[in-house]
Formats: sequence, C-alpha cells, structure tokens
Amino acid sequence: EVVDEIRKNKFPVWVKPLLQHTSENESIMELGSGTGFLSTVLAFYKRIVHCIDYSDESLEFAKKVFSQLTLEGHFYNTDILKKLPFDNKYVDWTWSSGVLEHFTDDQISNILKESARISKKGVMCLVPNANALLYRVGKYHMEQNGTWVYGNEDAKYTMANFFKKAGLKNIQE
Repeated sequence: EVVDEIRKNKFPVWVKPLLQHTSENESIMELGSGTGFLSTVLAFYKRIVHCIDYSDESLEFAKKVFSQLTLEGHFYNTDILKKLPFDNKYVDWTWSSGVLEHFTDDQISNILKESARISKKGVMCLVPNANALLYRVGKYHMEQNGTWVYGNEDAKYTMANFFKKAGLKNIQE
C-alpha cells in the first residue's frame, strides 16, 4: 500500500516543506522514522536518506519499501535520547515528524543539540502546534472516546526557544 501511494505521488502535505528546504543529492537524517514513509518520499525525490528508529520491525518495514521502489537508504537502530553515533556534520539536514512532542522539554533540548551537531545545514521538525484548534479538538475527542493511539503528546505553541538553546540560528516556524 505504501509503495503504491508513493508511486502515485500521493503523500501527506507535510512532506512539502521538507522537499522545499532540501535539494536533490543532499543527505537527510530522519529521527524516529517509524515505517519510513516520509523518508521514502524524500528518497523518491532524490535525497540521500538516513533513517533512525529504535524499532527493528519499523526499520525492516522501511527497508522493504525502499527495496520495492529500488531506492537506496541507510538505516540505524539507535536511541535518539543518547549521543548519536555519527561524526559532527555527518548529514546536511536532520529532521523529525511527529516525534518531539512525545518527549520532555529537557529531552527535546538534548535531541535538538545532537541534531545540530550532526547537521551541516540545519534541523527541521514537524510537530503539532498548540494553536491549532482542529488538532486540539480532534485530540480531545479521540481521548474521550478512547481512540487516541499516539500516546502522550505535549503540543507546543512554539519550538523557537528549543532551537535557540540548541545553538541553532535563522529559526523559522
């Protein structure tokens, strides 16, 4: 199903900022890649993709999807709460989607510091925004009905202070 969606050029709208801010042949590291769906889209558009996840099952799934699309990817089972096993400036970009909102403020700061360390050009994150009324109403409704499956999420109004604390500049939200 994932392979068919990508072949049909069907993917979530939140992949567009990642495509707009990166270029072909740039290396990008996804933290908490899960099934690798978003990274597969980026590889399809000729980014050099690196996926980090703590789940062997998720990484194996991602490898199969990459293989079926004859895409190259690099896959690492590692814990993003620890020092990442990569040299400084290892990739052009580090990014995550739907990951940081599951961590404490201190953990977010440490993850972003490590992301900044291994990145040449920058760090991007896609997280729920606490200002998004539809997100908040939908989450509340799902929690009340027992259908919320995403665990604890702490949506932020801004991530700018976390990025500043990590030493990043030229912060855009």
